[in-house]
Amino acid sequence: MKAESREFIKNLEFPFCYHAYLIDKEGSIDYFHYGLWTPETRDIKTAQENLASMMKSLIPAGAKRILDVGCGLGKTTVDLTMAGYETIGISPDTKLMEMAKTKYKDYTSHLIETSFEEYKTDKKFDLILFQESSQYIFDLDFLFAHSHKLLNKVGCILTCDEIRYIPEGPLHEKKNILSMAYKHNFKVVHNEDITEKIINTSILASNFIIKNKDLIIKDFAPIRENVKEEIELLLQGWNMRTEMFEKKAFGYEIFLFSKNHHVLDKLITKLRLK
Repeated sequence: MKAESREFIKNLEFPFCYHAYLIDKEGSIDYFHYGLWTPETRDIKTAQENLASMMKSLIPAGAKRILDVGCGLGKTTVDLTMAGYETIGISPDTKLMEMAKTKYKDYTSHLIETSFEEYKTDKKFDLILFQESSQYIFDLDFLFAHSHKLLNKVGCILTCDEIRYIPEGPLHEKKNILSMAYKHNFKVVHNEDITEKIINTSILASNFIIKNKDLIIKDFAPIRENVKEEIELLLQGWNMRTEMFEKKAFGYEIFLFSKNHHVLDKLITKLRLK
């Protein structure tokens, strides 16, 4: 099984194939997202589990139906389902979804190959989770508008992702996130900057690539034509992230948005007047 997993991760799309190798070159991986580092954390897998656990702890009481957008290898979708939530995980990546359904054969009905932009359903969710997937939905207006349609009357959006604080560049700018949320009647009920707790992920990724570059090239060269160029591009990307985090041009933040805050605020005001 290890040999099969090892070969499968090598055939994932760029950059997932290398990210998987970085986490565990034998192919035993659960997540692709950053890790949350504490003084006691000694490895990337534990750090990733720390972040996953933190996000689960922020799910509001009373939430039952959850949409996991960009569900990756399906670990969070399955964990939430096993915890009693009605969970659907979606991803447009065919190979990731294939691997997820292979790992979780009893939960394939919970894993749907589609993009957030194309996902349509009559179901209404209590929570939409974007764990490092909101940055890939380039149209923030659509993100909040579509989320509004998919959520119950007072549903929530929970995100953790890289963002930027400068006017130009990749990623969504924080002020644009907040203004678009407000436009679509979402209120921030929780916001937390955890940049300092995740930055070690990008530092370790760069160091791993530098230390193991020759081995990575040797392992991937038989199946990837431009492996040297891809490794260099990947290293530049991780170095850039570390630099931008340290300059405070980029950050990594958690947001919990509640839907229809105007309705809720009016209701609270009426109750107070009575």
